[in-house]
Amino acid sequence: MSASAKVRELLSARDLAGIETWAREDGRALRELSGLLFEEDELLRWRAIEALGRAAAIKAEADLEPVRNLLRRLFFSMNEDSGSIGWHAPEAIGEVLARVPALLDEYGVILAGFLHQPPFEQGTHWALARLAPLRPELFQEQVPALRASLGSPDPFLRGHAAAALRALEPGAEEAIRPLETDPAQLRVYDFASGTIQETSVAALARGLTER
Repeated sequence: MSASAKVRELLSARDLAGIETWAREDGRALRELSGLLFEEDELLRWRAIEALGRAAAIKAEADLEPVRNLLRRLFFSMNEDSGSIGWHAPEAIGEVLARVPALLDEYGVILAGFLHQPPFEQGTHWALARLAPLRPELFQEQVPALRASLGSPDPFLRGHAAAALRALEPGAEEAIRPLETDPAQLRVYDFASGTIQETSVAALARGLTER
């Protein structure tokens, strides 16, 4: 079985233990998983993002440099000069940093700079909602931009801005409150079940959607 076929099989089964074992044994694991960020199948792509975070954590046990190299490649893919835009690089960067928090100081603020830069708004809002509870002090400068997103016509941005602000700014409750009854629907990856779920802006704003 080729490496690409093997990793697709592991992701289809959501065999997280198998992913971690494979990542320990295969020096190409990070590159192989990052290649699946271009996958059209939404569920497979999200499982690749989840697996990339776990594989990065495995690599970081011995050396942070392979993870730094991965993050540099992902950021480069968000540059128009890269030749192939990494549409879902922010989600991957966010998940890697969530699993390797030792690199948050180096890369967290860089990622936050894409909060309102198309086409990365959704991915960066998701990433900040994922990372804000880990290091709220690191993202304080993003509070005004996240507050602005509470009024976005995009429910994905509204909901994830509210989720991030819950962790970053205790005084944001009044600004978030109108979204606690916002019924607009959006799709999110549920790390508990490994499936794509429908949720609402209200659920995110009230902290009812698991991050």
